[in-house]
Amino acid sequence: MALAVLNVASQARFAPGHLVMTCGIDALVQQGRLNPAPYLCRHLSGDWGDLD
Repeated sequence: MALAVLNVASQARFAPGHLVMTCGIDALVQQGRLNPAPYLCRHLSGDWGDLD
């Protein structure tokens, strides 16, 4: 699967390291039913929601 390169370097709080996904998520991405980019960008920018 070819992955698009995300330009999040200016917003990222840490380097993502090696990214992997489950077979189920990969299937959804391949079917065009899920775009993981917004979730990854949110995570890398430190937006983890309420942690209380």
